[in-house]
Amino acid sequence: MTAVIIGATGTTGSCLARRLVAAGKPVFLVGRDNERLQELATELNARYATADLSSSDSLIEAVTSAGPLASFVNCVGSILLKPAHLTSDAEFREVVETNLFTSFATVKCAGGEVDFRTRATRGLQRATRGNVFKPPLSS
Repeated sequence: MTAVIIGATGTTGSCLARRLVAAGKPVFLVGRDNERLQELATELNARYATADLSSSDSLIEAVTSAGPLASFVNCVGSILLKPAHLTSDAEFREVVETNLFTSFATVKCAGGEVDFRTRATRGLQRATRGNVFKPPLSS
């Protein structure tokens, strides 16, 4: 079973991918930069797909070729490192949009790909800057 890593070419995503592969776990890398994905996939001998991460349909299309899935991990995240009084409304909205939408798209995608009733996964996971969320599985 495969772990899908969304945002695989970022710092968190690439570190997670390397650790999973080192532990003998198969990964499927998803990101927006095809060149960086190809490099990482070659390094890890992993499969990958490029997706527009601002579109849940694009993410769903990318993940359909991943095969049986063990987990989804959303490593897409954005943070604005400047004081609020120097931050424009547009900058703040972009950060919120990036963080919230990719989380929504991940859950939407996983909901169609994972049968939680059979406990086919260990849980939908969202990892952003070290935080992991695992919702309880229903029986």
